[in-house]
Amino acid sequence: MKYFIVRTMYDTYDFAKDGVVALGWEKVTFADKVNDINALIAEVRHEYYSDRKFSNQIIGRKLNEIRRFMNIQKDDVVVVPCGDSFMIGQSTGEYVTKHSRISENGHLYNQLKIDFICKDGSPVRFKRKGKNAALT
Repeated sequence: MKYFIVRTMYDTYDFAKDGVVALGWEKVTFADKVNDINALIAEVRHEYYSDRKFSNQIIGRKLNEIRRFMNIQKDDVVVVPCGDSFMIGQSTGEYVTKHSRISENGHLYNQLKIDFICKDGSPVRFKRKGKNAALT
């Protein structure tokens, strides 16, 4: 079992209520390439970064973000920062793709299902204050 931090750009708590963490890149379907991350990285590079609008450093950082996301396996623990709190869940290992009704622009298309710690059907938000400095 490994531990991962997954930051969603916006609507974090709403995605958690749906039992997912989400990443972008809607032009590429990650679930089709779970077993070939190198092919996935190549496709994302082609679709998003072939025009050289970004520095190699930024491109490398973004592609490594995808690589880390795709390395989350079933039963890995996922910590999701959400404002002044965080949520914790366990990966189901199931990658899904869908345009979200939650997202303001529908672009957080590639998602991973997470079994969050819940109370009364809603993900529990743990306050960062007073926790290890890495969580604050």
